[in-house]
Amino acid sequence: MVTISFAEHTTDKENAKVKSSFDTLVALVGDGGKLLASAAALDKITGGAVKTAVAAGKFTGKKGQTLSIVAPHGLSAQRLVLLGIG
Repeated sequence: MVTISFAEHTTDKENAKVKSSFDTLVALVGDGGKLLASAAALDKITGGAVKTAVAAGKFTGKKGQTLSIVAPHGLSAQRLVLLGIG
């Protein structure tokens, strides 16, 4: 059985780690690859992995598009999913 729950994540400014016990985090990205606040914060924590992943692929942030980053550096989550909202 799969359990899905939603919660706001927080960051620890001292060590730049996301405090969460989730396997997957989702961050929103606008059209043209514009990082919204959550995605920008996660990009900083991951040392630029979000911007690098967006730039390297065909992900443009169109509504419904997704891009998965597996084992992102700096996060305890196993996966970071970018969700395009247009």
